[in-house]
Amino acid sequence: MKQNGHRTEIKATKSIIGKIFFTFSLLIAIIVVNASLSFYQGQKSAKRNIEGQLQGKLETAEAVLQSELEKLKIVSGIIREQNREIIEFLDYDKIKPISIMLQTFSSKQGIDIVLLFSDNKELLTSNNLSQEEIRPEFYKNILADTREQIFFTSVPPEIFLDFNLLEERGGNRENMIAMQATIPLLDDIGDFYGFVVLLKPINGNADLAARIKGTTQADFIIFNQQQRLTLTSFPEQSLSYPAHGAIAIMGHPHFVKSLQLTDQAEQGVGELFVAIDDAEFQQIRHALLRNSLLPFIGAVFIAIVLFFLLKTRIFDRISKLVTVLRMVSTEGRLDVRVSEVSSKKTGAAIDEVELMCIDFNHMMDRLEDSHNQLSESHRQDEMNANEINRYAEELEEKNEELEVATVAAEKATQSKSEFLANMSHEIRTPMNGIIGMTDLLLDTELNAEQKEFTQTVKSSSDALLAIINDILDFSKIEAGKLELEIIDFDLRLTIEDMLDMLALKAQQKGLEFVCLIEPEVFSPLQGDPGRLRQIVTNIIGNSIKFTEQGEIYLQVVMVEESERDTLLRFNIHDTGIGIAKERQEALFEAFTQADGSTTRQYGGTGLGLTISKLLAEMMGGAIGVESEEGKGSTFWFTAGFAKQEGDIRDKQHQEDADLAAASILVVDCNANSRLVITKQLTAWGNRYAEAKNSADAQEKLRQAAAAGDRFDIAILNMPQPAMNAGDFCREIKADKDLSATKLVLMTPIGNRGDTARFQESGFSAFLTKPVKQALLRDCLRSVLGLQTAEKREAKAQIITRHSLSETEKKGIRILLTEDNLVNQKVALLHLKKMGYHADAVENGAEALKKLQTTQYDLVLMDCQMPVMDGFVATREIRKLPSPVGKIQIIAMTAHAMKGDREKCLEAGMDDYVSKPVKADKLAEVIDRSLRRHEQQQSKIAGG
Repeated sequence: MKQNGHRTEIKATKSIIGKIFFTFSLLIAIIVVNASLSFYQGQKSAKRNIEGQLQGKLETAEAVLQSELEKLKIVSGIIREQNREIIEFLDYDKIKPISIMLQTFSSKQGIDIVLLFSDNKELLTSNNLSQEEIRPEFYKNILADTREQIFFTSVPPEIFLDFNLLEERGGNRENMIAMQATIPLLDDIGDFYGFVVLLKPINGNADLAARIKGTTQADFIIFNQQQRLTLTSFPEQSLSYPAHGAIAIMGHPHFVKSLQLTDQAEQGVGELFVAIDDAEFQQIRHALLRNSLLPFIGAVFIAIVLFFLLKTRIFDRISKLVTVLRMVSTEGRLDVRVSEVSSKKTGAAIDEVELMCIDFNHMMDRLEDSHNQLSESHRQDEMNANEINRYAEELEEKNEELEVATVAAEKATQSKSEFLANMSHEIRTPMNGIIGMTDLLLDTELNAEQKEFTQTVKSSSDALLAIINDILDFSKIEAGKLELEIIDFDLRLTIEDMLDMLALKAQQKGLEFVCLIEPEVFSPLQGDPGRLRQIVTNIIGNSIKFTEQGEIYLQVVMVEESERDTLLRFNIHDTGIGIAKERQEALFEAFTQADGSTTRQYGGTGLGLTISKLLAEMMGGAIGVESEEGKGSTFWFTAGFAKQEGDIRDKQHQEDADLAAASILVVDCNANSRLVITKQLTAWGNRYAEAKNSADAQEKLRQAAAAGDRFDIAILNMPQPAMNAGDFCREIKADKDLSATKLVLMTPIGNRGDTARFQESGFSAFLTKPVKQALLRDCLRSVLGLQTAEKREAKAQIITRHSLSETEKKGIRILLTEDNLVNQKVALLHLKKMGYHADAVENGAEALKKLQTTQYDLVLMDCQMPVMDGFVATREIRKLPSPVGKIQIIAMTAHAMKGDREKCLEAGMDDYVSKPVKADKLAEVIDRSLRRHEQQQSKIAGG
């Protein structure tokens, strides 16, 4: 190295080579890991392949056994054709000829055992003519259930001894497995006089073994309930019971999958295993090893070659440049240069790296020439740098203070969230008992004073719950943590299901309540139905509160619609006090009400509309009001939703086609009420007419009768001016020209005790207002006699909304898991009133035990319980085999903060309802879960 004006040339060191080598080593290691992961994933894929094959073959084997049961069903029909011969022989006590006939029949049909029992389950004879003595004690369990049915059964070995089948079909002394068909025998007047039982043993059945193996193309094993071999396609006949999904047969490991064979009581009688040799899995595994190894070797080779090419052509040169740069940067040297590049000597073309070195030397020349001129400026820069460093230190101190303040704020926010969650849970648990017991108490017989006190408690509880919910939602809004849930829901069902509670409040004030969902509105949507209900309930609740007479009118119309989305507008009109223009702008601000005076008549927090505005905007819409003081208000909001895939309306249009022929008269003094009914009749294609009162209705009925085109149905709203519904109905039924018209009554009363009175008056059906579309459709179909045989009720029974809904609840069993005895009692009483059968346990461990001994359709699961909480219990239930492991589980909990619903769903629960639980909300969630379970079962059954 030379100084004092002379240029110094420096040879670069080789330190960068180590880093390059490390980089390429890391690359090779990544390739190795990737190859290993590929091989591991391939092994998992091979195992899934084997598992899929086993499942398919197991299902095929099950189908073969089911086909054998179907054959027994055909044979059962043949037996019934021999009924005349059997009864004739029995009349003359000719048991021997019956035995001969049974032996002939069994030999033709391939049935091993045919038994004839008397009507009191006494064994009379069989197809074994060589049987010297009948031992009834061995046959006493054969006819445990005398219904006509076909199933697998466990048969005592003594019966096989009687028929000389024990040594031939198995030889062991434990219970055998057979397919059994029970055939009741009826005489000419329809009385039972005996039973025929067919037994076709599975033990040692070579034909059945060949059929199963030929169909599944796989080997199988059937064990009885004592894990003893019953039937197999393997030559080896001393197989042990499989363990952990595998079994060794003739020295070779096999994968197995099993299926339980059950009797008519769903009790296990045996187990079917399908086996596949693991040789195929080993072939796939070896192929994966080859396929993973070759790319790995190639990649390593390419990496090594690339490493040496880059080292000699690029990195060696760059390392020289780096060495010079470090001398410039660390020592401040400006007299150093990169050595001469090779291309200048050889005359070869200059590449980019060499050009970079030449440009670097030129740059250093210019830097050195300007060094003296910049020295003074450099000193000034140092002074500026010191000042900047001082500012940087101050800024760093400020940042540290800000970080401390941020941590404190986060802790405060977390403490606030935890406090809100705990308070929500602690308040909702007793509120559930108070509100639930109050609702139940109001349904009992109370005197006027007791009823007034109880209603006061209920109103205060509802008001307190509304305040709690509003404050919690407002807290989420302030924290920016309010989120929408996107799920499939039916708009029409969502709106109609919540109208019962709102309509009852309106009717209690003497208000007419009308709901119109325009027919063109697409109903199967995706969005947050809970938040939609919250907006509608808030606005309609305000309308009812501020309206003393007149009506509340809800209208849902379609604003925009595309192939995938729709924008809907909800209009809520009332005839209440109205809102002054100067107060309308501030109406959607927090804690603001239309009546803001210190002597205001109406209560509330003033948060409902604020929350509604935010929710509408989160749904891609807006909210507003049109009002004139003293003349009522129209609140509106818009919301956007995605459409569910598929056009679900086509099927419903086909079901409604047979309603189009009916001619219907709509009688109602309220124009909006008539509009709701006529809009729906128009959508169904009905011919209809309207009448404003009973006199107008009678005139139109007589005109239609005179023209020979009588109305099939008249829908009458009660009360009517100048005539009550009973008098109107009696007049129509007394007129022979009009009596054929069916009368349907719409009433705001809705008491079940009215059914008998309306039926005596001559009404064919009565429904409460506002009438739901599905309920109106079912009612009209029932009145016209269009219902299927399963749904058609007795002709003399009047049709009500209660009778139409309760028939679907028969046979549903619900398990309630709740540790609080008050809440447990409330829930059981609510479920009983809904028409469901329910049992209760106090914790998750008891629920788990109960589900394994008793069949239930649905579980209501509390989350916070002793011994085993709801989350752990749900995960344990999901581990159980189907159908118990697939049962619908609804979280019913006081945890109602953000994330609680998601936590329940992640644990494996299917739905969620928060406490305090309203009876109508609980009914809605139960109905939705049962429908979802029914749809899942339909999909499984449909393949």
